[in-house]
Amino acid sequence: MKKTLTATLTLTSLLAGISKTSAHWTSARPDGHAPIGVMGDHQHKKGDWMASYRYMDMEMEGMDSAPGYMMYPTDMDMEMHMLGLMFASSDKLTWLLMANHQDKAMDMSNGSSMHSKGWGDVSFGGMYNLGSWGEETIFATLGLGLPTGSTDEKSSAGAQLPYGMLLGSGTWD
Repeated sequence: MKKTLTATLTLTSLLAGISKTSAHWTSARPDGHAPIGVMGDHQHKKGDWMASYRYMDMEMEGMDSAPGYMMYPTDMDMEMHMLGLMFASSDKLTWLLMANHQDKAMDMSNGSSMHSKGWGDVSFGGMYNLGSWGEETIFATLGLGLPTGSTDEKSSAGAQLPYGMLLGSGTWD
């Protein structure tokens, strides 16, 4: 399998919105951070840690036919438990680590089914505060996706599972 290494520099403010502050704003307020599904919306002060847990449940169904194919998926369920960790080594640099555990099941049009369960890829990165101008703060993030999840999942009959059922991407991102 071909492995690809890609480095990405992202201005987090473009993805999560530019952080606005005012005299009445504080991170202790309920709206002090973005919703838990939004990553990279804030940093921490030197020495601070933050651990997070996210749960995702997805169900897909309704594919009635796929002309020209012997079989096709009729439904798929996926549960994901995501663990996150943030640590600020300075007031300008916060480190990020995320891992996930997945449980996937898919039923096929021919009556067969497939299942995979285990740890997925791990991502590691850093968020650097480029500066504040008035009420706006801009962060730069750099991350690395590690191909730790399995790409060799097999069905009960020993056949390779399709890409959507694998636990990892098999690529460095």
